[in-house]
Order: sequence, then structure tokens, then C-alpha cells
Amino acid sequence: MKNLSNYLLDSLVKVKENLSPGLHKFLGSLSSKSEKLTALSRNKIELEKVRLDLKKKYAQLGIYVSNQYELNNATDFSADINYTKMLNELKNSKNLVNRIKEERKKIRGR
Repeated sequence: MKNLSNYLLDSLVKVKENLSPGLHKFLGSLSSKSEKLTALSRNKIELEKVRLDLKKKYAQLGIYVSNQYELNNATDFSADINYTKMLNELKNSKNLVNRIKEERKKIRGR
């Protein structure tokens, strides 16, 4: 009976040793995948937030141009400081969208 229990214990120890490296590898892989998924989710939320902000800025620019046309019959905005400021904000927002997209590619590993 003692030999049988020793045999069973030895067998269980061997099974545990064989499973341990695979289990550690699996858990490590699972952990890295979950970190990657979290990073991608954060990036996606940030990207959508910036895109929404960009849409709002385009709408504000359109309203500004429409109002200036109605009030002053303005069609040339090259000397308009507010118009230039709005265009610069749009350009900065577009650049931010592109940077976030590049970060997303890096996270994905492409």
C-alpha cells in the first residue's frame, strides 16, 4: 500500500512539473494579450474623443463663416485672425488624430 501511495504521489509530482511550464506560459500570454487589449481600448476611446472634437471644430468654423457672410458679405477670410486661429486648431486636431492612429499601429504591432 505504501508503494502504491508513493507511486501515485510521484506521478502527481511529475504531472505537476509537466504542467507548470505550460501553465506559466499560458498565463503570461494571457496577461500580455489583456494588456494589449486594454491599451487598444484606451487608444480607441481617445481617438473617438479627438474625432468628436474635430467635428465640433469644423461645425464652429462653418457657423463662423456663415455668420460672417450674412453680417459682412465676407468671402475672403485670408486676413481674418479668428478664421486663421480656427484653421490652426483644426490642423492641430488632425495631427493629433494621425498621432493616435500611429500609436494604435504600434500597439497592434504593425
